[in-house]
Amino acid sequence: PLDADVSQDIARVNAAELFYYDRWWGVGADIRLYWSDEDYEAAILDERVAGVALRFGYPLAPSWEGALFGRHENSKYPRLDRRDRRSVVGVGVSHRLARRLSLVAELRDEWQRSDAAGRDFNEVIALIELRYGARPHWAAR
Repeated sequence: PLDADVSQDIARVNAAELFYYDRWWGVGADIRLYWSDEDYEAAILDERVAGVALRFGYPLAPSWEGALFGRHENSKYPRLDRRDRRSVVGVGVSHRLARRLSLVAELRDEWQRSDAAGRDFNEVIALIELRYGARPHWAAR
């Protein structure tokens, strides 16, 4: 939870991810299934998460890409007797400024439904970021 801090503790984290990427008719499809289990020795923040994420990207020009994405995950906090269901849907556009530098703009709707009182929310987020990383897989070499 956002209101909790873990300053010192021993944790065991188990995680698994199934990932698939392909291109159909010029559209890149990225599909992920994931699961994680965080167990702390002293803190009550043990968490188990399972989810699915989808992203579809279309190259608009050699240095431009449009994207449509979504994610849904279920989180369980066993020691807190709490379950959260969080979903995100959004659209974005990215422009490659240099080989490893991109400018990304996104608009997303994110919401959460929780068993705990006062933990539900729904927010619309606009994001602009300067991203440093490898050349996109779809870009011309």
